[in-house]
Order: sequence, then C-alpha cells, then structure tokens
Amino acid sequence: MFPIIFAESIAADPENGVVAGTFIPIANLQGITAGELANNQTDILREGKIIYGLVNQLFARLTALSPLGIVSISKGNPTGTGTNRFTESVSFITQWIQDYSFREFYPVPLPPSTVGKASISDIFPNANLVTDGGAISGAGILFPHSLANTYGAVTPSSVSVDSRDWIFSIMHAAIAESTLRTSSVASAVTNRTNLLNNRVAGLAIPTAYYDASNPTSGILAANTPHLRLIQETLSIEYEVESFPLDQTQEIRVAIAG
Repeated sequence: MFPIIFAESIAADPENGVVAGTFIPIANLQGITAGELANNQTDILREGKIIYGLVNQLFARLTALSPLGIVSISKGNPTGTGTNRFTESVSFITQWIQDYSFREFYPVPLPPSTVGKASISDIFPNANLVTDGGAISGAGILFPHSLANTYGAVTPSSVSVDSRDWIFSIMHAAIAESTLRTSSVASAVTNRTNLLNNRVAGLAIPTAYYDASNPTSGILAANTPHLRLIQETLSIEYEVESFPLDQTQEIRVAIAG
C-alpha cells in the first residue's frame, strides 16, 4: 500500500505516529478532494486516487520543467476496457550517472548555471518536511524519508534544493509499493513496470554534457572514462470510469477479469 495517507490535520506530539518525511497536501495532487481521503473510504480506493493524483502531478510539472536527467515524461492514449471505462498510463524515462571511482550512483550533475534543477517545491508547491512526531497540516500524503532513501534519494535539507533523486525515488516507490490488480486483489492499478526484472540501458555520455565552452551538465571531460550513463524506463497504468450523466470520471477499483 502506498503511501501514508492522512485524512485530516494532526497536532505535533511524540506519540502521534508521524514519521520523518515529506508531506504533500491534497492541493498538490491532481483531481483529489479532502473527502476522497476521508477515513470512511477504503484504503485501496484511497490508494488508487493517490496514485492518479500523484503521477498526474508529476507528469504536469515535470513536463513544464524538463529537469536534467528526465529524458521523457509521457501519458499514453486512453484504451477502452468496457462501457464508459478506460485505462491510461504515465511513463518516465530517467538517466543516472554510475561513478566507478567512488562506487556511487547519482543524478546527472548540474552545470554551473544549475539549469535543469528540480526541487520538491517545483513539483509540489505546498509540500513541507516533517520530523518524527511532527504536525500534519491537513489531508494529504507523507512520503517517509526512510522509503525515499530505499529508492535512492538523499534526505533533502529543504523542499527548495535540487532534489531530482527524491523525484526519481517517489516515481519508483509509487510503482513498486502500490497494489497491483490481480484476479483476487482489487486495485485501480492495472499494470506497472516490474522492477524485479526491469533493465537499465547503458548510453554514451553526450559530448554536450562536458563541452568546454558551454556544458549542459556538471560532468568534466577528464572524468568521463570512469563514468557511465544509464537509462531506465518506468510506467504505471490505472483504470478510470466515466459517468456521462454528470460528466465526471473516477478511479475504478476492481479485480482482474
């Protein structure tokens, strides 16, 4: 189940169960209202709504920003699955640097101009960092630092610093940690990248990245022999149901078949 969902505000208290992480209010999740995260909704329905709101927010904001290392963000054309029902997918192609000299793995370094930077607040303008036992301002979701670390992110010092690794990590977590629909398990998620067998592709580092006069990254030509550029494609698909009578649509939770 992904992620930690809050239906209302919570006061700071060492015993309130809040863990350190990044809180994203529903205002920054597309198409979600406070009532849709209410505790009287099933967890699996709330998860479906969160997945929809999260990946569509990422799609909209990353498309506008074009951060360094996000090669492509795309949304697939809707595919009909039944009367007034369809699936659509959101896909991301990301690039990382593998550094043999330090045995490290990190986003493509920014150029001196910092063009290509992307912060948490660029994607989720009202997000904020919370500590263990901290306050939650209202309905929304919490992405724990521990889970972000699991998927390759360094804990951010603020929501305004470059956090492309955190953005990559929430993409991975949304795909890996969400519930996949099966013949016995109901979910809105109908398909997703299987991260157990997903393979990255090795690419040549573009010469523009280390151009002597106008580099588009922070890579130095002298370091390229021990650097590798690797690329990964991620995708998640969900089902939506439309209601012609009132001209609305909603995430559909069901079992396969």
